[in-house]
Amino acid sequence: MKICNHFVAACLSVALSSTAVATSTMASDKIPESSPQNSTQTQEKYTHEELMQSFRAGVRWRMEQKPKAEQKNVIFIALDAYDPTLLSIDPGNPIFRNFTHDFFESQKSGFTDEWDYDAYVNYHKSLAEAKFGGAFPEHSFGVDDCIIAEPRSEADEFDEVVLAADITNKIFYILPENLDDADMQFGIGAHEVDHCFQPNSVQSDLRTKTKIFLNNERLSDGVMHKAWEFIGALDQSHFWKKLRSYQSARDIGHSTSLFLKEHFNGEVELEHINALYQFYRILRKRLASDSGIDSRLTHRLIAERPALSRDITHCMLKNGAFEDYNDIMIAFITDYIDAFPQVLRPDTTINMAKLEAVPAGSCTEKVLALESS
Repeated sequence: MKICNHFVAACLSVALSSTAVATSTMASDKIPESSPQNSTQTQEKYTHEELMQSFRAGVRWRMEQKPKAEQKNVIFIALDAYDPTLLSIDPGNPIFRNFTHDFFESQKSGFTDEWDYDAYVNYHKSLAEAKFGGAFPEHSFGVDDCIIAEPRSEADEFDEVVLAADITNKIFYILPENLDDADMQFGIGAHEVDHCFQPNSVQSDLRTKTKIFLNNERLSDGVMHKAWEFIGALDQSHFWKKLRSYQSARDIGHSTSLFLKEHFNGEVELEHINALYQFYRILRKRLASDSGIDSRLTHRLIAERPALSRDITHCMLKNGAFEDYNDIMIAFITDYIDAFPQVLRPDTTINMAKLEAVPAGSCTEKVLALESS
């Protein structure tokens, strides 16, 4: 589920849950010899600490790609170690403030000198939302360090990763068995630390802010794929691109798949953001019209019946429902359709040739008839 506030420059996925405390490491630390290897074999079971070693190795690998003068000290926040009861109290409560103050001061003297009430509140919210890790860039707290939140242990195996537009609306994907969890964490670590070198989008209007945010995600996803290439985890890379394609119907800020294709050269522009917003809006409008459900409920159709909504969208595309829209929006629709079946298991998407043989009716009626046959 994606719920990032503006003090978290990026989080691959997040969920409202408990969280965090930290350890510190310097950017010059070397990648351990036990870094994850090729992911084509059946995945092993790892302890949480083993996975976090791989995550930190990915962070250090990316940091070492930067010139020495640009490298930063990294402070790792171990989300599992944070007392969850602290997140249930008011962030202005002296108990929370004292704990947070003492923790960061133990990492670096004077770290919280410039923090006001809002800084503690936003730090509190960021920890409460973080499940799969994230990066807190220096402009969040007025320091030069790179603060990295490590994923919580419940996210270790990627068996059920929440990709929801809001907390009431959950959908899960299953990581194929041959994709190694430690390899996955190596790439995610590289992704997260890359956000510490990116521009802030907080002070912009909504669409400009989204453009900056999505471009940052594009850059960090590119780094993540290079990290997986470095360790030979090409299956992870392929899977994640398909996952991003699927997310385009749910999470505009992480819809990076089109921008990582070989033919794309350049940054995310406002025309791409406008097309994404249009895709997000028109897809729901067309689904509502075809299925007869209230347009306000189409997000549930996309979330709770992902294969069904994909098949209806595919049918509508073939029937010309989107022919009046520009090529960029059509590209997002096609990319979303092509994300299946790699993202969902078991594959419940239907054969379009069989669909065309179904008697006349709406795309929804045809898909449902074929599903029940």
